[in-house]
Amino acid sequence: MSVIEFQNNKSGGAACWRTHGTWSAEPTCEKLKFVTHCRNCDVFENAARQSWEKKNNKNESGLTVFSIEDLIEKEKTAGDRSVLPFRIGEACFAVPSESILTITDHVAIHTVPFNKNPVLKGLVAINNEIYSMVNLAQLLKITVSLNNIDSQKVLYKRVVVLNMGQRSIAFHVDEVHQIHRYFEKFLRDVEESDRSCERLSKGVLDNFGQWDTDCCLLDLDALQQHFENELSA
Repeated sequence: MSVIEFQNNKSGGAACWRTHGTWSAEPTCEKLKFVTHCRNCDVFENAARQSWEKKNNKNESGLTVFSIEDLIEKEKTAGDRSVLPFRIGEACFAVPSESILTITDHVAIHTVPFNKNPVLKGLVAINNEIYSMVNLAQLLKITVSLNNIDSQKVLYKRVVVLNMGQRSIAFHVDEVHQIHRYFEKFLRDVEESDRSCERLSKGVLDNFGQWDTDCCLLDLDALQQHFENELSA
């Protein structure tokens, strides 16, 4: 079977080596009797070569040629700044990675006597340090709704300890993502319709497949000042 024949006859968009080849649950390809493994097959080899050539287009001089879209996407996936994105309900937020002191699992929350402020949930002890446990959703004035969250996604709350400069706080998040690098010039302004990100934010990082939605980069100075104001209210 040639690559063209394979492309015209593949079932469900899956490659033959995954549907009935070496990487399938029940290999039934007759060519395996002669080649033993799909990596020795000309169909696999030609498909790999075509995939490589598609990603590395070369001109007549043998130089690799990238489209403008490829260059823009490549630059956006790099960056000289890094943040830690996390999810609270359906909203995605991020803070500078260097401001993260630690991330841990469940911790016991000790109530503060006579506290009636819903932003302050209590005190926690993490790594022999005492931190204020903050209801970040309440502090950011966002409504936590899980209606559009994938039902197969298990919510596994983590505790993030954040250094805001003059004060460090702890708060629960529903999901912690991987460290993300970006260039500041790709940070766009907050749109008026983006209610979950219009306050205490430096800007928005576009979602390039890393998260379920665009990500708001929090302004730690503004966040700390807002927290202090809430405590004194």
